[in-house]
Amino acid sequence: FLSVRQWLSSVEEAVGDCIPVLLLGNKIDNEKEREVPRGLGEQLAKENNLIFYECSAYSGHNTKESLLHLARILKKQEDTVREDAIQVDRPAKKKPCCG
Repeated sequence: FLSVRQWLSSVEEAVGDCIPVLLLGNKIDNEKEREVPRGLGEQLAKENNLIFYECSAYSGHNTKESLLHLARILKKQEDTVREDAIQVDRPAKKKPCCG
């Protein structure tokens, strides 16, 4: 948890700040074994503009939903990039002369 901010800085330096990052809090089903309270995870996500979900690796709670959310964001970004891309037509093939 303490290394997340440093890791995020490295990611932003490498790819820019427009990449979506999913932060998952685990052990939603077992409060006794949690190392980071939900509030701290939410705060970190909010401060760094991250997607935040709480999940359970044991029960599978929110595992599918969180990844679907990330996939939808990535698809939306891909669609936006495609719309913004300039379409260049291929030049017509030249006909041989003196045929």
